Amino acid sequence: MTKTVHTPDALALAGQNDAGPRGPLGDLHGLLQKQAACLEALAKVSNDQAAQVEQGGDATDIDRALALRQRLLDQLIETQAKWDTAQLDGAVGSVGAERRKDLADAVEAVAALHDAALQADRRLSAAVESAAGRVNQELRQTFTGGKAIGAYRAPAAQGTPRFTDQTG
Repeated sequence: MTKTVHTPDALALAGQNDAGPRGPLGDLHGLLQKQAACLEALAKVSNDQAAQVEQGGDATDIDRALALRQRLLDQLIETQAKWDTAQLDGAVGSVGAERRKDLADAVEAVAALHDAALQADRRLSAAVESAAGRVNQELRQTFTGGKAIGAYRAPAAQGTPRFTDQTG
């Protein structure tokens, strides 16, 4: 199972700056927190969905989980699109070494959450592949069984009688 990575101290420290919670570092802190929340939720949904697939869960529940995963991925992409590397480079360059270390720790925490979400996604992928293989095997057995049963059936009646008398 995937281990959950929590690093609230690193994320909290990264959000501090002399100008208060706003400003480039505050914005970065907010983005890191949003990414962390999305990645934690994504890993949980992927693990839950994999468990549902492995246990032969209801297709409706699996579809709901898939829709939630897609919304989380959309949020994650939206959050990542907001990264302005030039602005962040300037903000990071303007703080002391200790603050840069705190910020680096926060980024590493988000990277660890990303790895956990990726691992959960791989588990889900393997579960879906395994389930598809089982369904394929069942369909083959059904098809083969149907052919075998058909071989034992009597041939269909022909239009001409099998035996005739002397008059006909």
